[in-house]
Amino acid sequence: MSARIANISELSGVGVLGDRTRADSSLGFLKYNLIYGFNGSGKSTLSRLFASLQGGSSDPMLPENCSFEFEMETKSYLKAPGNLKGIEKHILVFNTDFVDRNLQWNNSAANPIFYIGREQAEAAADLARKENQLTEIIRESAEAVKLQQAAEKALSTFKRGRAKLVSEQGRFVGRSYEAGQLEQDFADLSSECDAPMSQEALDVARSICARESIDRVSALVEEAELKADILAEIINLSNETPGTIVLEGLQRHPDMLLWVKKGFEYHQGNGLETCLFCDNPITPERTEALEQIFNDHLDQFLQRLRFCREQVVVITQSLLALQSRIPAPSLLLGEFSFDYEQAQTRLVEEIETAKSLLTGAGDILQEKSEYPTRKINVQAFQVIVSQYNITNLDDAIARINEIIRKHNGKASTFTQYQSESRLSIRKHNVAEARAEYDGLVKNVEDAKVSASESGAKIAQLKAEIALLKSVIREHSKAAEIVNKLIASYLGHHELTIRPTTEGYEIQRHGRRLIGPPSEGEKTAIALCYFISMLQSDGRKLEDTILVIDDPISSLDSKALNYACTLVKSRVEQSAQVFILTHNLPCMNEFKKYWKQRAKPDDASKQPTARFFFLNVGLPRNCATRKSTFSEMSKLLREYDFEYHFLFKHVVDFESQGIDYEYAYMMPHLLRRVLEVFLTFKCPGSAGLASKVDQLCSDYSLETVRMKALDRLTQVESHSDNLDDLVGFSSMTLEESYEAAKALIEMMHTADPKHTDHMLRLCR
Repeated sequence: MSARIANISELSGVGVLGDRTRADSSLGFLKYNLIYGFNGSGKSTLSRLFASLQGGSSDPMLPENCSFEFEMETKSYLKAPGNLKGIEKHILVFNTDFVDRNLQWNNSAANPIFYIGREQAEAAADLARKENQLTEIIRESAEAVKLQQAAEKALSTFKRGRAKLVSEQGRFVGRSYEAGQLEQDFADLSSECDAPMSQEALDVARSICARESIDRVSALVEEAELKADILAEIINLSNETPGTIVLEGLQRHPDMLLWVKKGFEYHQGNGLETCLFCDNPITPERTEALEQIFNDHLDQFLQRLRFCREQVVVITQSLLALQSRIPAPSLLLGEFSFDYEQAQTRLVEEIETAKSLLTGAGDILQEKSEYPTRKINVQAFQVIVSQYNITNLDDAIARINEIIRKHNGKASTFTQYQSESRLSIRKHNVAEARAEYDGLVKNVEDAKVSASESGAKIAQLKAEIALLKSVIREHSKAAEIVNKLIASYLGHHELTIRPTTEGYEIQRHGRRLIGPPSEGEKTAIALCYFISMLQSDGRKLEDTILVIDDPISSLDSKALNYACTLVKSRVEQSAQVFILTHNLPCMNEFKKYWKQRAKPDDASKQPTARFFFLNVGLPRNCATRKSTFSEMSKLLREYDFEYHFLFKHVVDFESQGIDYEYAYMMPHLLRRVLEVFLTFKCPGSAGLASKVDQLCSDYSLETVRMKALDRLTQVESHSDNLDDLVGFSSMTLEESYEAAKALIEMMHTADPKHTDHMLRLCR
């Protein structure tokens, strides 16, 4: 037996039906459920909620954006939107939508009902197995499709992310590098990519791609070179003296030689005969002696000293200028950074070494210039010179210029060089992400294969199922069953259905029906058609939940009794049944059948039936009517006539006033109670107003107080059913309230015993 429906646990936005949540008390549906409500109380909407379970999705006739949830006896839940699948094959719903969907009155046609013949029992069992397999494979296929979608999404996300990374690293312009190009690179470049680049190489390539152009860098030129002969000359000068000093005073004080020479040249140049220092006469003998000392040899010696000092200064300045012209590393391409920084460090070191050597040489020459006749100890300087390789500076400059030349070579072909760098970045990313990419691609391919195999299985099973159905299903058998039911229902064989290729044709006296049948005939055909479906397509009634919304329409009492008996007899063995009706006689019929099931005489037995009332009211501070489930009133449950139920509403209205929740329907209800009471108290064919006047006269009722009833008889039309009670009246609430008080006063005055008894029942 299939699981039964235990509760409607949630309702939201479902038309007139009031909202429900899981926190509300369970409705506690049983095997037999009778739901009674006035027209407009939401029965059609309720039937469409059940129809949603049959269709596996929310019924299109339900309000948009509504949500609802059914609780099963197994404590599982079927919810809309999103999850209504599970019992589609185990529930059948009869309502106006079912009739409109299956019966075309204007065309006198009906959809086919398929039966499985007994002789094809084995094939039918095979069909059932394959349908179960199909359900399982469809579930597996859905999972496979989800896995495929997830794998494709993961691959797509990877490609977009990696393509974005490549685009950022390579500074691709616009949208020139996207997921499609990355996919192409994995196809075209994988064979060329053994390993990814080092971080240093990647940084170089990125820096190249980040440039708009490359500027050329000037090579280094040494304006004055430090040569070995100048160092040798400085060492020689340090050990030489400017000739023999023959003058006695200068022999004792050789360091005064330059001072004396300068004084001698001044006296000679100015023709002085006496010495400005000692005021002694300058004799010819002394002049000759001084001329011998200050000869060309001394001048040449001093000139050599001056030349060497000038060379030291010039070379030092050249080295300083060279050091200031060394290009900054940032001017060169990143790929040369490491080598260039090493070469730059070496060159600076060589320049500093040369500058230090020249500083020492300058100090020697300074001392020698001040004391030409002294021999200076330059042994330490000689050691340094002997260890110094004068070609090192030239080699360092040459290394710097070699790197600059390579940089300038790249600069002259920058566009091509940048393209090669971008290609190297693409290859780097292919090599770096190849394993991950291959894994994601394999996941997609495997998922596609799985989904494809599931799809192929589904297609194969559907073909096999269709073949089996074509062999074992027949709808002509249903025509026989429907015709028997219709004949039994109507009491004649005039109206029949005849099987056609696509379904059935409705006939009268063996000919296609011209024009639609009567309302009673429509009801008979629709009901018999539905009952014929209960065991169609191999369905087992004991596994089926039936929902029947108003199975009678436009039927006389005899037809109504027969229709209710027919339904009752056919649904008895179903797993669960819901009867929805607004018709009081129909409700009474099913209430009579199930009364003992609702309240068993044996207290040890659990009830299997429950009676509900769709209670439509206008809650306070609410602009629209709302319908809620409630236990059926004992005044409806215990009596076959609605008089008791309506009388209680009159009493409650008179007690609670115009704020009464059901005040909107009181004019219709008052009229109905008044009609029933006057029919009993004033038999005859007189009109309602005349009967009111008669009672006022017979019981001396105050005429002014009874004017409210006169207004009621004028405004409210005659009604013999509760269907009209949910409509709105032109009477005001105040007028209705006065009419209720007048009605109770009239009833109590005219028949106090009856009225008191009714009041006791209402309590």
